[in-house]
This record gives sequence, structure tokens and C-alpha cells, in this order.
Amino acid sequence: MVMKVTKVEENGGAAASGIIVGDLLFSLQNVDISSDEMFAEVRTEGVSRQAAKIFRDTDFLEIYLPEGKLGLHLSLANEATEALYQVYLEQENNSIRAILFVTSESIGDRRITKVIGTARGSTVRAKHIGRDLAAGLKNLVGGELKGYTELMAEGREEAIWRMKIQAKEMGANMIIASRFSSAMIDVGACEITAYGTAVIVE
Repeated sequence: MVMKVTKVEENGGAAASGIIVGDLLFSLQNVDISSDEMFAEVRTEGVSRQAAKIFRDTDFLEIYLPEGKLGLHLSLANEATEALYQVYLEQENNSIRAILFVTSESIGDRRITKVIGTARGSTVRAKHIGRDLAAGLKNLVGGELKGYTELMAEGREEAIWRMKIQAKEMGANMIIASRFSSAMIDVGACEITAYGTAVIVE
């Protein structure tokens, strides 16, 4: 759920900051906004200038809201507006999927034109208590701990996705020398990290 800007008063702080009617407000101070009450609560507890994440047409914008009266009216976004955002999300996801990653340091006949830096993504995963109990019983008789196999597989996919997101934000179109690492941080919970060198290739 997102909030749509339905009215911006001329003399308010929102107009001065650049917000216009039709903008979709997703978050304020990195808190997801899904109601007028949530928006008012974050504004009350916030600092003098607050960062709002806005979706406009086909772009995300970060707009800083000033202290004082905003003159901003919000309503829940309708299905048509959300559908436009879903199209945008699908385009973004496709561009992230298009980023190749390889474990080798060479890429055949493709030429690296720029090395940008290290891209990384990580996630912390845990299985629910039922799977933990089943794994404990499995330790007595031996065999594969399928719950933990799934946990690691899910974690690797999430870590890869986040690594690709960071590479895209860095302006890369490929990741070379990719690696994984994992570490147990609690009983039944582990951190999986994917990292590699973000590059631009022709």
C-alpha cells in the first residue's frame, strides 16, 4: 500500500520542497507509509528535515520535507496507480536479472571497460521452530537436513539478488570473481553473503 498526493497547498512546505499532485509517497525517514495516521506519527517524531521517498512517473525521488506546516493531502493509491508502479517494478527487476555474474575472473570474448568496485549482498536466515526440531531428530538417525538445505539455497538466492541490486546502483552490467560466504550467528540462524567485482563490459 502506498499513499497518493491528492492536493498540495500553494503556501505550504510541501509545495516549496517540490512535491506535486499525483506523486506516490512510499516512506518518510525510511518508515513505510500506509495511512494518514502513520504519516502524522512519523512527522511528529521526526527531525526538522525529513527524507520522503517519492515515485513520480517512472522514477524514484528523494525529497526533503521542511519543518512546519506542509499543506499536503494524502489518500490511499488506487489500483490504476499501483498498476503503473508494478510496471515500473517489473522493468527494474528485469534490468537487475540481466546483470550477469560469474565466478571466473575472465569473461571470454567480452572486454572489461571499467572496474567499479566490490558489490555485495547479504541476508540472515532462520528456519521456524518446527524445522529446528525436525533437524534435531534427524541428527539422531543421520541423513540430509532438508530444512537447512532449503535455508541455505534461499539465502544464496537472496544474497545474489541484493548483490546485483548494489551492482546496478554502482552502474555495472556484470559481476566477476563472485564468491559466497556463510557464518552461523545463532542456533538455527546463519548469514549468507555474496560478493564480487562489479564491472562494465562491452
